[in-house]
Amino acid sequence: MAKIKDHDVRLWYVKTSIQQGWSRNILEFQMDTSAHKRHGKAISNFALTMPPEHSDMAAQIFKDPYLFELAKKISENFRKLGI
Repeated sequence: MAKIKDHDVRLWYVKTSIQQGWSRNILEFQMDTSAHKRHGKAISNFALTMPPEHSDMAAQIFKDPYLFELAKKISENFRKLGI
């Protein structure tokens, strides 16, 4: 956290890491890639095209790099099974 000089930005990382359950490595990655600048910037049509419980999950997957990678692996496995 010492890397982040701005108090408000540091507080954003603290709150978000608690909410998202980020590990130390993920937190460092997010800080190194300036996640606070990207937060809330993604445009999607999830809310318009999916039921609320699915649109929330889809949006969350794209916010968390670990979940995004997990979703890719699951999708690949479904394709292999012909699903």
